[in-house]
Amino acid sequence: MQARLGDLTNRIETEGFEKLRHLEADNERLRDGVKQLKTAKAELQRQATTYGPELEKAVGARDAAIRKLRHARRVIKDLVEERERVSNL
Repeated sequence: MQARLGDLTNRIETEGFEKLRHLEADNERLRDGVKQLKTAKAELQRQATTYGPELEKAVGARDAAIRKLRHARRVIKDLVEERERVSNL
């Protein structure tokens, strides 16, 4: 009975140590992942700071171009409708 208890205790300790090693390896991989993510985040923040004003300017220019295109489309539509009215007289 003592021998079985000793074997069981040894097996439990061995399994516990293996699980501990596995968890420590997982923890190390996760720490490395966190380091990489922090580095990527810092780079993205740097790029946002560097290119933010240029991006805002580009977005503003795009919005202005869209407004001009919509206005031109309305003018063209009005001219076509007016021409159709005149030709139908």
